[in-house]
Amino acid sequence: MRLWVVGLGSVALLALAGHWRANSSAVDAQSARQFRSPQTAVNEGRLIACPSPNHHDGDALRCGYHGRSMRLYAIDAPEMPGACRLGRQCTPGDPYASRDHLASLTAGRSVSYRVLSVDHYGRPVVQAFADGVNISCRMVRDGYAVERYGKLHC
Repeated sequence: MRLWVVGLGSVALLALAGHWRANSSAVDAQSARQFRSPQTAVNEGRLIACPSPNHHDGDALRCGYHGRSMRLYAIDAPEMPGACRLGRQCTPGDPYASRDHLASLTAGRSVSYRVLSVDHYGRPVVQAFADGVNISCRMVRDGYAVERYGKLHC
């Protein structure tokens, strides 16, 4: 009788382990899809959730702390001090206000993005949305970025 109880307990543990393994594989597969190469994501063209968005300037988005920096489509925001290369005509304005405004547009909202292309630095260029609103359009409309490198349809 004791052997049967232990056997039943082992079966329950194996079942739980199998359930955990099946669920963790699904999460791992979802994570792997999210962090595929930019070119693969361009070819898929689907919306991807962006958990915990953060921003280092006013025209880039990073999903979580381990995600890759992605460029927002068709906008240019003021550069952070020291980031404007010699000979380049950089967008005027306050880079900190631009970054903070972008952060305010995504804070507490459901953020998603679609990869449109890859820039010459290898970064994904994305069309991003916060609660369904195009973030690039809002940045330009609110005066924190200018339309450049593409055509916005707001």
